[in-house]
Amino acid sequence: MMDAVITVGVIVVVLGGILGLIVTALKLAGKTSIPDLLQRSGSAETHPPPSTCEAAIPWVGRPASMGASFVGRDGDLPELIKLLDEKQGVVLCGGPGTGKSRLAAELTYVRGGRGFWANGAATVESTLGGLAVAFAIDVEGKDDASVAAEVRRCLAGEPADALVVFDNLPHLAQTNELLDAAGRMRVLITSRDVRTSVVPATVSRHLVEVLDSHAAVALLEAQAPDRAGDVALPRIAEAVDRLPLALMALGTALREAVRSPAELLGALGTAPNPAEFDAFTQALEGADLPHPAGVFAALTEGFERLSDDARAAFSRLCYVADLPVPDALARALTGIGDDTDAYGRWLDECQRHAVLIKEPGQVRIHALTAAAVRATNPDAALTRQLDHALGADDPDALASRNNLAIAFQAAGRTKEAIALLEENMSAFERVLGAEHPDTLASRNNLAATYHKAGLTEKAIALNEENMSIFERVLGAEHPLTLGSRNNLAYAYLTAGRTGEAISLLEETLLVLERVLGAEHPLTLGSRHNLANGYQDAGRTSEAIALDEETLRVRVRVLGAEHPDTMTTRNNLANAYGDTERAEEGITLHEETLRLRERILGSEHPDTLVSRNNLANAYGQAGRTEEAITLLEKNLPLMERVLGAEHPDTLRGRNNLATAYGGAGRTEEAITLLEETLPVMERVLGDEHPYTLVSRNNLAEAYRAAGREADADRLMAGRDEDGNLS
Repeated sequence: MMDAVITVGVIVVVLGGILGLIVTALKLAGKTSIPDLLQRSGSAETHPPPSTCEAAIPWVGRPASMGASFVGRDGDLPELIKLLDEKQGVVLCGGPGTGKSRLAAELTYVRGGRGFWANGAATVESTLGGLAVAFAIDVEGKDDASVAAEVRRCLAGEPADALVVFDNLPHLAQTNELLDAAGRMRVLITSRDVRTSVVPATVSRHLVEVLDSHAAVALLEAQAPDRAGDVALPRIAEAVDRLPLALMALGTALREAVRSPAELLGALGTAPNPAEFDAFTQALEGADLPHPAGVFAALTEGFERLSDDARAAFSRLCYVADLPVPDALARALTGIGDDTDAYGRWLDECQRHAVLIKEPGQVRIHALTAAAVRATNPDAALTRQLDHALGADDPDALASRNNLAIAFQAAGRTKEAIALLEENMSAFERVLGAEHPDTLASRNNLAATYHKAGLTEKAIALNEENMSIFERVLGAEHPLTLGSRNNLAYAYLTAGRTGEAISLLEETLLVLERVLGAEHPLTLGSRHNLANGYQDAGRTSEAIALDEETLRVRVRVLGAEHPDTMTTRNNLANAYGDTERAEEGITLHEETLRLRERILGSEHPDTLVSRNNLANAYGQAGRTEEAITLLEKNLPLMERVLGAEHPDTLRGRNNLATAYGGAGRTEEAITLLEETLPVMERVLGDEHPYTLVSRNNLAEAYRAAGREADADRLMAGRDEDGNLS
């Protein structure tokens, strides 16, 4: 029994842009115009509603300068300024947490001059709408297109040496239209999208990677001067992949003397809670972090040091990550309200522990920090708070419910996850449209959860529809499209459509290795699932080779106790069981079951699968009584946790019947198989591989009991493997 599923496209950043947050903040604050909001949220000055674009307020929303504390990338600034002089635009692209936004902000301070800052959104219109505040455009009652048209008019009047920054643009396909909208201005874009094919020749592309070892240690020492020269600092930097965001968080912990460098290094090496870590890694949307466990530990370090009240308030803001949140909205979402002193104390505590950035009139939380916090707080109270503050159909509230569902799924609570996701998908389609990226992600998550719950046909139907839409909307080689293809192939495997699954997985794996690299999480997942396909097709040696390679990489990259690593170990043990290496398989199954019981709990779905597979291995090795003991313990748990008609439960019933037969308890085997086979035929279909095995087993049991006529009748028109002849 193979147990693997890849879930991609989880919503971690609200893509609807700042415009919706502005309107929401106005409503929550009881204001009706942009100047009112600026006055309420503490901007430098307020203006009456302007009649022209000449009253624009430059650099609204730009992060504050770090000054002399900007360490590690200061050498990049002269080169980037030169590029801006030579080209119309510059794109800073790279993975999450590498410091793209911080580099862009520092560049604007060093370069000087007039400019504007906007946050990227899902469409060109909503991205341009982020400049509404700067140009004092009243957005109330206007759609994105209308606001964008006013912004375009204002940008057209700006001088050629002015600069406009579009921060965290989700897709670089917007670049050409944004360049056109900027007119004569220079354009600076930051994005996680690293595709080169969508960047025009008039724009220079600059890849922002993690810091080198020297710069990473220098950043830690700049944050905690008293720790300069400590021998543990280089190892701390490596434990978090020299990622600037994580280094900033750890530097704060060192400065506050919460732990010594050696103690902090030890904490970074401790295995995280698997359910929480799984939710975090899913939220990375395929981001390539070689040591995600260390990054996760670093980002939760500061959050866990907050007081209980501050932590609860901060959690409620983690569904508007990477967008600047006006103070009025932050007060409403945190529940602090108009108590200025309490809000100030909360801000001070959060800044002291480096979990948010305070900017003039607003706050900002990085998407990775928010993902880590959400993973440790799967609490429906957060959803209720957002529903109350924003309204149930607000995109932020929809994203909150989606992420709560993902946390439920990671914890094995699939029924609750499905209920939330089904409700949410229709809301996404109604509010954002059927092809909006957040809607597509919601559909993908629902399909993956259907699969996890054993609703295979539902998963296939939704995955097929999703893949078609992803290819058309995002392109055939977009990571979400590739992830969708992978999920569809795995659903095919579960449905017994092995040939289709292998063809799709082989094709997808080649593209993933070329586009994302051999050790990217999506690539590893695809390789793992292809091994499953080879195993189902009887190509055991190929399956073992792939599983062994994937296990080595996952142990090194994710750690030995990560859920994905344990899944690969489980499947490799299954493959060993079909060869002369059966004893190695049993040892591997026993190790995996102990890990899963300790880390996930004795009733987690993955633990149930491990227990069932170990029992199978015992049975194949002739250790029949041990197999029966395990299976009799496991089957009631599977029926209660997964449901009586879940494919894994049905497989468990078949396996227990097989063990009864091996122990000479033939009548008990026949009774159990006679109950199970009709359910398999109805739920899985007459020709599903599980159904064929169960039918064959019942025929063998009939023959063992001397009921040859019953066996012949059951197998009429079928060959010795149970297939229709």
